[in-house]
Amino acid sequence: MRLETVEALTQAEFVKITPAQQELIARATPAERRKAALAIAHAREARRLLEELGVLTVPTVLDITRADVHHLGRHADALRQAMHELGESWQDRESLGHALKITQRGRARVAVRILPEGGHQVDDLTVAE
Repeated sequence: MRLETVEALTQAEFVKITPAQQELIARATPAERRKAALAIAHAREARRLLEELGVLTVPTVLDITRADVHHLGRHADALRQAMHELGESWQDRESLGHALKITQRGRARVAVRILPEGGHQVDDLTVAE
């Protein structure tokens, strides 16, 4: 059993992981997956207890800062621009990913270029030529 694989599986439950960790996860054995599931369960229980004791607080809208508002606004502005670029290709109940698949390549290309400007990670997106 590889400790780094169990660690990657556990981290993937809570945070964004690296491509190298994703590869480890893809090759994880059933035993490594069971160990990670146990670690995840313990981490969730620890978080619950810390929240219950008041040591760990869950942020609310009252905890937001001006910097957070500017950051969220930048994200929203980029998404609005992408939505405008995709036009009718992005319907109300569809995901952005689906809209990018079905729209014209040129429109998808422009939308994909807009998103990083708003702070969105789109490293795994490619638009075929």
